[in-house]
Amino acid sequence: MLATARGLDEDHAIQLCQGALNAVPGQCYSEAVDRATTLSTQQIMTLCAGTTSLEPLACFSRLAAVGTMTEDQMINYCATACPLGPPPAENSSAQCQAVALERANLPHQTAQQLCTNARSVGPALCFMSGRGLHVISDSKLVTLCADYRRCQYVTTAPAY
Repeated sequence: MLATARGLDEDHAIQLCQGALNAVPGQCYSEAVDRATTLSTQQIMTLCAGTTSLEPLACFSRLAAVGTMTEDQMINYCATACPLGPPPAENSSAQCQAVALERANLPHQTAQQLCTNARSVGPALCFMSGRGLHVISDSKLVTLCADYRRCQYVTTAPAY
């Protein structure tokens, strides 16, 4: 986990990367520590959580160069945001549950927690990969890998 290598504690790193589709939230955090040195840890987490690209950080940099907004205004503008209204209803993946039970040997309740809302076997595969690293506990791994259906959209800054 790139964010923990940059000094972010395990619980905050899980919060940053929870439900992520890839490693970009950790990469965003790591780059923000270097590029946005005036931001607090919480501000960087707000900017980078749920992102699928480095665009929120690039957006922040562009707005900072203009210099007309406060840091919090820039973060609120550039951070990944959800559209209005809930996402369409979807079923959880039966394949995820099967992999969690059969290949990861998880108890039924834990497999259900891991796979609820999952659209694929991704959370179960994430869990198995993480377990192989022996870095964090199974319960924290479930929290990290579970698909919470947060939206993950990229925003762009206005052209100046």
